Amino acid sequence: MLSHLELENFTVFQTLKLDFVPGLNVFVGPNATGKTHLLKLLYAVTEAHRFQNDIAQKLLRVFLPEPRRLGRLARRTKQAQSASVRLVRDGHDLSFRFSSNHSETSFSEFVSHWPAPTSDDGKPVFIPPKDMLAHAPGFLALYEQKEIYFEETYRDILVRAFSPVGKGAPSASRRSLRRKLENLISGKITVENEHFFLKNAQGKLEFTLLAEGLRKFALLLQLIENETLRQSSLLFWDEPEANINPVSIKDLVDLLLHLAREIGVQVFLATHSDFLLKELDLQQRPGEARFFALYREEDKIQVEVAERAESLTRNAIDEENLRLYDEDIARVLGRAKE
Repeated sequence: MLSHLELENFTVFQTLKLDFVPGLNVFVGPNATGKTHLLKLLYAVTEAHRFQNDIAQKLLRVFLPEPRRLGRLARRTKQAQSASVRLVRDGHDLSFRFSSNHSETSFSEFVSHWPAPTSDDGKPVFIPPKDMLAHAPGFLALYEQKEIYFEETYRDILVRAFSPVGKGAPSASRRSLRRKLENLISGKITVENEHFFLKNAQGKLEFTLLAEGLRKFALLLQLIENETLRQSSLLFWDEPEANINPVSIKDLVDLLLHLAREIGVQVFLATHSDFLLKELDLQQRPGEARFFALYREEDKIQVEVAERAESLTRNAIDEENLRLYDEDIARVLGRAKE
């Protein structure tokens, strides 16, 4: 499990220190406060380490700075900056450093005390806001053969989705989660020649004809079926509420908590949804979730941390709700005076 992150001059952050919980870690805040950057950073480091690959190269393929050099991932100022990252996993440190004028594609300093990866380690999974299952046919081959301007997270999620189903009977908790997902999408998932289909009593429905919100639940089902999401896996999900009707947010939160409680998946979310935050407050148990409200103050990204979303005082979503409420009251009172 990831437990601690320290940043200095990385992308939009001057300094940042975060402590994570094993359950759900939720980032909120206005646009351009670094929510997605945090998810991408955590994913890139853990995914590259899993294969003992070059973490610097993975960062470049996930963030896609132009030109492709590490110095573009340092905080932009008039003066040169030294950027550093320190990440603690299961009590072990990994850290690296590079500078804003760094024209190379490797770190100037790199130290890792993380144990060598094993086959028992859970996989990190990054789910981007845009669904990829409907666009799967031919994408992986095109990505490998051509230089196309897609962040590597889009390629990676298809690799995860195409992973074959494992042998053996699933555990009771996995069967329960599978039943929930199959009920939500009213069917099962099949894959034929890189095409995803929803199979039910009426036949097979192509994913291109399936509502995008349902495709998100279908992706979760596929990742459960092929055991990508299992004990010690890491799930990074950018705007899970995108294209999901608010009526289904309760089911989404129930599924996320099930993954954390019963399967042992550590979850990281970036969200703009008031419905999702309120539902998490209603369903979570004490200590099960942690909320990080990012905000900009004096041109510096700050963070407020709380164990419940309702306890945050710098939540941009609540601030906008209050603004709309005040304007609505003013409109009604103005109409009453006419």
